Amino acid sequence: MKDTDTTVVNVTGENDPPTADEGPDQNVDEETTVRLDGSNSSDPDDGIEFHRWKQIAGTSVSLSDPEAVQPTLLVPRVGPDGDSFTFELTVTDYGSLQSTDTAIINVIWLNDPPAANAGVDQTVLEKSAVTLDGSNSSDPDDGIASYQWKQVAGKSVTFSDPTDDQPTFEAPSFDDSGDKPLIFELIVTDDGGLQSSDSTTVSVSNFVKDNPGASGGGCFIETAAY
Repeated sequence: MKDTDTTVVNVTGENDPPTADEGPDQNVDEETTVRLDGSNSSDPDDGIEFHRWKQIAGTSVSLSDPEAVQPTLLVPRVGPDGDSFTFELTVTDYGSLQSTDTAIINVIWLNDPPAANAGVDQTVLEKSAVTLDGSNSSDPDDGIASYQWKQVAGKSVTFSDPTDDQPTFEAPSFDDSGDKPLIFELIVTDDGGLQSSDSTTVSVSNFVKDNPGASGGGCFIETAAY
């Protein structure tokens, strides 16, 4: 008769580390909402317990939830050179092993057009110095690169500098038949090459010393006919 005995051998498996997967790099427009995606991260045995996101490069932005699997962020306005943000995802499994991955968000600048402002219409005396004013023109992002004035109607005048935001010229003489108003167009160009135009009108007046319609003398200003 043989004796038998049973031995139990407990085998403890070694924990395999997880694999973080932050997804592909993205090219996005400025002022848009972007979703980061760590949902393809995996662990071969005990599963992933924690996701942790952090930004490691670029202008600081806020994540909706740095511990979410798919957090979102609002991309800010950027300049003409664009910007890029780098994020690192760290995943931790239930055995406390970790893995990291990084992804880059490249932000594309979208140029907004400028707004030309040629100033208010004016009535001036003949032969007087006149200043046009485009200084209230504006651009919301990259700024105005150039100003260009041109005359589109009326007696020709000569600008001090047609590329200045506030050029001057001498008003022409007023004749008895009534001068046509002077009309000027301003074109502004921003640093991204977008343009905007606006126009302004200058009416020329003749200062007359003798007013035949008034008793006791006097004077009046005669304005150009439209």
